[in-house]
Amino acid sequence: MTRWAETRYGRWLRDQNIGDTKAVADVITLRGRVSTFNILDDKIRDQWATRLRDLGCDYLMLDCLRPVMDALGLDENHDFGKFAVAFDALLADAGIPDSVIVQHMGHNGERSRGDSRLQDWPDATWRLVRETEEPDSPRFFSAYGRDVDVHEGRLGFNPATRRLTYAAGSRSDVKTEAAMRAVVQVLAAVAKAEPESRVTDGAANGGFSKNNVEGFLMEGGEHTQKAIRAGIAAAVKQEFVVVKAGPRRAKLCFINYPCSECGYPVASQRERHESCPSGPDEFGLQ
Repeated sequence: MTRWAETRYGRWLRDQNIGDTKAVADVITLRGRVSTFNILDDKIRDQWATRLRDLGCDYLMLDCLRPVMDALGLDENHDFGKFAVAFDALLADAGIPDSVIVQHMGHNGERSRGDSRLQDWPDATWRLVRETEEPDSPRFFSAYGRDVDVHEGRLGFNPATRRLTYAAGSRSDVKTEAAMRAVVQVLAAVAKAEPESRVTDGAANGGFSKNNVEGFLMEGGEHTQKAIRAGIAAAVKQEFVVVKAGPRRAKLCFINYPCSECGYPVASQRERHESCPSGPDEFGLQ
């Protein structure tokens, strides 16, 4: 059940190129007639249960909750419990074992808005969030609940098929990776400008302190201190960067085996790359 127009939803569904179309029992569009889904009324709920049972529906998706609550005169902030009782009764009467209710996010975009019952009613909660408030911002998905544990990962969208793909990596991971690239880029520039700034036989010469790296990158406003610190740690873990003790308890950062031409790390530990990368993306930081 959806609030979208029938023609639009039908087009979206066809784009999915579903092989077994019989598996989709029906798509019921409620735009302009949301009030017909008044399952608080026993008689109307029985009619819907009969319709869904006759269709052989075994998975019901309601998209989305707020218009139905409005149409039934229910307060989104307090009355979901009343709707949930009726919805559970509908599922039981129609013999539907599984369902999904879609609700928009609130509370800074981190959980569904409205009644707290929305948090304890589901067996599992699926979250689809944006990295920023920009409409074209990357989306991330996670799911937690009974026998469900899907850590936050980034979603890719194929506009031709309208299908989503999930890849591991949370919003925090994305920020850490971006900061790590920036850290390596800064330290590579130092290594290129000051070839003598390196670790030789375990001894540190020159270098850029952690505090200097943080201050330099934070000036641009693109990275938080937390992300930069995580980026430095990630760069050390992947052996792109080494950190050595300096004077006055300073922690000095160096590119690990810097190329004599570009300053970026040389995986082979030679003096230079056979072909120098133009930047962190070409260098292939993961």
